[in-house]
Amino acid sequence: MSSRSFVCCIGWAALLFLPVIASAETAPDSIPADPSFNFQAIFNDPLDARVLKTETEDGLRFETVEFTSQTFSGTPIRVSGILGLPTSEGRHPAVFFSMPGMAPASKTWSGTFSRKGYVTLTITLPSPPLPPPPPFEGQILQDGNLTAFAVAQMRGITYLTQRSEVDPTRIGIGGSSYGGFFATLIAGADPRIKAGMSFFAGGHNELGTHLPSFTGLANRDQVELWKKTIDPAWRLRQRAVPFLWGVAANDHWFQFPSVIETVQDSIGDKRLAILPHWDHGFDAALDQQLIEWFDTQLARPEDKGLPPVRTAYNQAQKLDIHRDAKGLKVSWSITGSHPVTRAEVIVSFGPALLWQGWVYRLHPSFPVKIIPPRAADAPWTCETYLPVPHPDLPLLVYGNAFDDQNIRSSTLPQTVIPRQLGIESAFDQPELNACPWGGFEPDQVEPLIRCGLLSGTLDTVIFKSGRQSLRIDPPREGTRPLPWTSLKLLHVPTLSHHLTGWIKVRPAGSVELQIRPVISADWSRPGVSQLRRELSGDARPVQASDAIAAQTIAGQEEWQSFALDCPAPAGVVDGYELTARSSTQPVTFWLDEINFEPKWPISQ
Repeated sequence: MSSRSFVCCIGWAALLFLPVIASAETAPDSIPADPSFNFQAIFNDPLDARVLKTETEDGLRFETVEFTSQTFSGTPIRVSGILGLPTSEGRHPAVFFSMPGMAPASKTWSGTFSRKGYVTLTITLPSPPLPPPPPFEGQILQDGNLTAFAVAQMRGITYLTQRSEVDPTRIGIGGSSYGGFFATLIAGADPRIKAGMSFFAGGHNELGTHLPSFTGLANRDQVELWKKTIDPAWRLRQRAVPFLWGVAANDHWFQFPSVIETVQDSIGDKRLAILPHWDHGFDAALDQQLIEWFDTQLARPEDKGLPPVRTAYNQAQKLDIHRDAKGLKVSWSITGSHPVTRAEVIVSFGPALLWQGWVYRLHPSFPVKIIPPRAADAPWTCETYLPVPHPDLPLLVYGNAFDDQNIRSSTLPQTVIPRQLGIESAFDQPELNACPWGGFEPDQVEPLIRCGLLSGTLDTVIFKSGRQSLRIDPPREGTRPLPWTSLKLLHVPTLSHHLTGWIKVRPAGSVELQIRPVISADWSRPGVSQLRRELSGDARPVQASDAIAAQTIAGQEEWQSFALDCPAPAGVVDGYELTARSSTQPVTFWLDEINFEPKWPISQ
């Protein structure tokens, strides 16, 4: 659900005026000042709202609605949306859901929350005559396209406050991807929002993002203007609103440091859930955790049609990392009413350079000891000792704890250098596989499948070990040149790696294998190039590179092993991919047991 865009085809019908207007409860008592938004107009300008169509689907009632967002160059901008309505009577809490990828309004998303008992609105963002996206028109704040899109969504919230079915004191906002960007922004800007959540996105975009509206900025001046106007993070330093961020640790759209800094800055009752090794997608459990967040914030026992009110999610407290007689100890506590059933500590090795390496960074997990509370109101505790492959190798550390309902509570990450904490030598150098999906087992490849990153076909008949392998079929006849298939490799930044694996070919024939470095296309953009140099401290030039390791296999119909050495990068790389193709004549080949092992530096 989280990584797809849902498109709804709307059939137009006769216009119907709204049944009830509750204008007395449209706006809060005070109207905030803001550099980008005219809240006087957002709250109080006439909506001229209409219901265009009413229909029932799968037991849910949907209305296709339309209202005025704003006036641009003298023309009213009309916005359409899909309103999902609960079947029960009375006033309900409401959710505005901001669509992923700026997709059209969606019955799927409106129905997701209205089925749970919330009045839910999704909208289709306005099109021309507004300036089209991108870019961000930094010098014309009121007319910038992202500003206009945010205004349209806040006008949707105004529309919700005027519906008789809505309790205007209980409105939440959620969103996915671009929608998560807007959800974070609007939660911090609009005082009518009482809770928010985001799939993937946050603010602090200057710390790493693939948003074209940001990467197209020309210089530092435009970046600074962005940070003070449309960036979602800075308003949450002043406005306390409960918020849950779901973070894909290897997300290429919203890089890990940018979202984590957004969470760090927020002054509200915040929650964080980090999913290692996922790129702009979540598993079903975290999807559901985000969707059910509003049940902990907006629902009341007297509500009709809503699921039972959920107690608050557990809260992971700050990590404590220190040296003791046994080594480098990490511990943290978890507060809340739910028992902790399992936990892990994630130790991501290597320097944390901004804009570099995050999409391909390895986040291995290690088990921890869970200590139950000694009193009814005491916290749970998690603790373990951290591996130290080298005393000068930085460790990025965070913890995940799961309750009896599989709700994930993550700590804020911390970066430590063991030598600075009194650790003088290496110990417990773990053997790691930076290709965590290299066995191609169902649980291993789920991140690739749900994020749309798996090339080839999973084969449950032919495999080296386990239950399945990756099969690469030949291209259709006449295809030239023969195409490459790629497999994402994770890595420990700055280190060399050694790749091993198994291959089977039918009929017998040659297969080319390469390890290719990945260079981000965003790094060539002027504003990003300046930020990367300033924030990462890496002044090395960015240059495209050919394969840094290659081998041609004279493949047989029996499994045979192969090995490639990947040296430490001489230049700037974001990560690596294993690429493979038939060498001369098209053949079918299978890959299995791929292992990409980081080579730890020698400790003196």
